[in-house]
Amino acid sequence: MISMRATADLACDQSGNLFVSAASTNNAIVKFASDGTKSTFATGIEGALAFDAAGNLFVGVSDATGTIFKLAPDGTKSTFAEGVGNPVSLA
Repeated sequence: MISMRATADLACDQSGNLFVSAASTNNAIVKFASDGTKSTFATGIEGALAFDAAGNLFVGVSDATGTIFKLAPDGTKSTFAEGVGNPVSLA
């Protein structure tokens, strides 16, 4: 169960899947498919969420490094940008 607190970040991809990043997910991004099926999309990461047109998920981590990670649709993680301050919101 996910607790939907004010600290939860949400984003939907073009297929209607909901992605949730929240303190209650233990540093993981949880995916809810359009049929309600729940799965873990990525672990070891939490932050602000936004999708691009190609289906890549960007995660802005609010820590001392100010890093934005890019997660490909298959979950492959790479660093997109560093030192951008405190990326608490992405669009």
